[in-house]
Amino acid sequence: MLFRLRMQINDAIEAFVHLSKHVFSRKQQQTSQNEMMYDASQLEDALDAIIQKALAIGEEESKILRMLDERGSKWSVNLL
Repeated sequence: MLFRLRMQINDAIEAFVHLSKHVFSRKQQQTSQNEMMYDASQLEDALDAIIQKALAIGEEESKILRMLDERGSKWSVNLL
């Protein structure tokens, strides 16, 4: 988020906190002792919202960027 979206550190932290609450807040199914399942569509929606806010673009532009990105580098979300 910091480099690709050129976000400030505090903005990136705030966005990550919002993303984690939005995606992982509902009761999840536990697959094993340390693994939890989540709804990938919620993660995609949260990432779209972050991109739209950071780049000041609308939903259509965000979809276009996502399609372009699918051809190139891949996204990753690292949870500690």
